[in-house]
Amino acid sequence: MPFTNDQSPITNYDLVVHIDPPMSGADNMRVDQESLDLQKKSDAKPILRFFRWEHPTLSYGRLQHAEAANQMGKDYGVSEIVQRPTGGGMVVHDKDLSFSLAWQRGVFLLNPKDAYRTIHQVVRESVKEMGTDTLFYKPFGKKQQLSGICFSEPVENDILFRNEKIVGGALRMTHWGCLYQGNIKVDLLALNPNKLICVLEKKFLSL
Repeated sequence: MPFTNDQSPITNYDLVVHIDPPMSGADNMRVDQESLDLQKKSDAKPILRFFRWEHPTLSYGRLQHAEAANQMGKDYGVSEIVQRPTGGGMVVHDKDLSFSLAWQRGVFLLNPKDAYRTIHQVVRESVKEMGTDTLFYKPFGKKQQLSGICFSEPVENDILFRNEKIVGGALRMTHWGCLYQGNIKVDLLALNPNKLICVLEKKFLSL
């Protein structure tokens, strides 16, 4: 896997992998927060989790306002609205495949600033192995005013397929650990989510 920095962003670790059944938005966010909190322990291991949603759900970033999320939920006819422990914009979850990665600082990804691209590179390589080429989004020109809707506004190192954003994510960095939460639009890629999980798991374990 190519990296842009001189030092490899990976150090020795034992990765714990969870493949969860579909759950409510509240339960999915609770489990991810618990994964981050576990990184406070001195013997914590990085946790990779794949998950789905038991019904359409809107999630919004930890720095966004509930009022705007509630209004968007009404506009999209979504009954459950949850706040993520990470940043980023609002996302309507339905048929997408979601995954999270929690790790202790200095134990997994050595440079948190490069974590977003590193994780998305794994996704790109996994999708390519299944026969689909994608691109990293590279911004150009002046930044535009953002609406706060995640998948309508790609940022650098999001993944595009046929000029549409199909992978996005958000990070939270604390003094003890980091949490990434991401979404893959498997329906737009026409990929079997269970097969993609197998490829992703293999790629992450081989880092």
